[in-house]
Amino acid sequence: MTRSRLGVAAALTAILVLAVALRRWGWENWSLWLDECLQVFVARQPTRQILERLQYERTHPPLDYFLTHLALKVSASALFLRWIPTLLSAATACLVFARAGAARRPLASLGAAFCFAVLPFAVHQGQELRPYALALFWVAVADASRAWHDAGGRRLALAGTAAASVLAVYSLLLAFLPLAAFWILDVLDARDARSKGESGGPAFARLRLIPALTILAFLPWIYFVRTNMSRAHEMPAPRLSASLALRHVVGFLADRQAGTDRVAAACVLLAIAGAGAALASRVERRRIAVEGAATIGGAAAFLLVTNHWFELRYFWFALWPLSRCLGEGLGAAARLPRWRVPAFAAALAIVLAVEAPALAENAATGRPDWRRVPGYVASRRTGAEPILVPVDWWSFMLLDYQQLVGDPPFRLEQPSLTVADLDAALARAGEGWVVRAPNGDSETAGRLRVSSLPPGATFHEADGAVAYRFEKGRLVAP
Repeated sequence: MTRSRLGVAAALTAILVLAVALRRWGWENWSLWLDECLQVFVARQPTRQILERLQYERTHPPLDYFLTHLALKVSASALFLRWIPTLLSAATACLVFARAGAARRPLASLGAAFCFAVLPFAVHQGQELRPYALALFWVAVADASRAWHDAGGRRLALAGTAAASVLAVYSLLLAFLPLAAFWILDVLDARDARSKGESGGPAFARLRLIPALTILAFLPWIYFVRTNMSRAHEMPAPRLSASLALRHVVGFLADRQAGTDRVAAACVLLAIAGAGAALASRVERRRIAVEGAATIGGAAAFLLVTNHWFELRYFWFALWPLSRCLGEGLGAAARLPRWRVPAFAAALAIVLAVEAPALAENAATGRPDWRRVPGYVASRRTGAEPILVPVDWWSFMLLDYQQLVGDPPFRLEQPSLTVADLDAALARAGEGWVVRAPNGDSETAGRLRVSSLPPGATFHEADGAVAYRFEKGRLVAP
């Protein structure tokens, strides 16, 4: 191995270590949030019940839930479970490096991997026990296999592309968006090859197999969840506006959630991305444009058509082209033969400096929904094992996970979503605490929210969750 290749390998190793360290940073500061607790609750069930619950939930395919199911056999600790998305996200950073050109274009490739390693949104999603890290990993494997196939990988590369494509859509439904971009690019590449008098090349071979195989392989899941696909979403899609777009752009580039607090940092990243788009080759520019349009425009169109609310994570796959675009901009240092390494290092330092406040905030507080679940329970202990009666699924999922890890011990009732259910639970339990999450949505939660009965305690570390004391089967004032 030459000296230059050793230097590239050392730099990539340092970037991967940084990626893992940033995703590991802050785990002790917060526990699992609602959706993560929901995933643990579903994944704890036997295989058949996992499928039945996902059939009703109908949002996510089962692959990541099965992976969590296997991990839970080792440990239910959040500190253990978070290693799954962390390592998958770090592996994706390595694939970003490979797809951006690897050692053939070292500065652009290292810049792309570095940006994926430090972007707060990428770090944030690389910590969540949700399907996003797994889905992007398989999308990255599919794209890397496409590049290998173009380079002469033949049948093994084609098989890798097919397998990764199927695994991606069974991880997350929105994975169809970047895969569709790959298929469009294959159409364009095959057309270019035929215009030169060639047969269509590897792109045409992929077109004959990959799209049909991926869609056909996913049809059984569509059939399985068909009965619940028409259920309305709890929160409708917002109206498109300039402010909505601005909040998502700023959050995507410089934060972990939509907002306008870090406009200056977002402008720096946007300038680097603009330089990358201008300096990239025609082929790479076309790839970034098609993938960006599919993962951003396609996601927005899907959310609007299905009347679904907007969240930054639904645009998660746009990180794949964005990282490479940023890498092209940082790779402009290669145009300075004598000073290219110092200039490149300075550019990386600038990116890390502008993202550092968001990264530190993420480590300190996580996402707004993350909370210290032990404190959420411990304050309500009435003995060795207090009885807790949740009145909505939100509080039940959080308490279910805390009961699983057993600190502190308590007895958890099933959620009492109706007034009749609550009356029966109070009569059965005798005394304990009724728990209502701040945004819990049920008949019982609504009644308690507007009632004149003051709660026994409000827990600000749980976003204002409240607990009501009950004795002898009746709610009592504090």
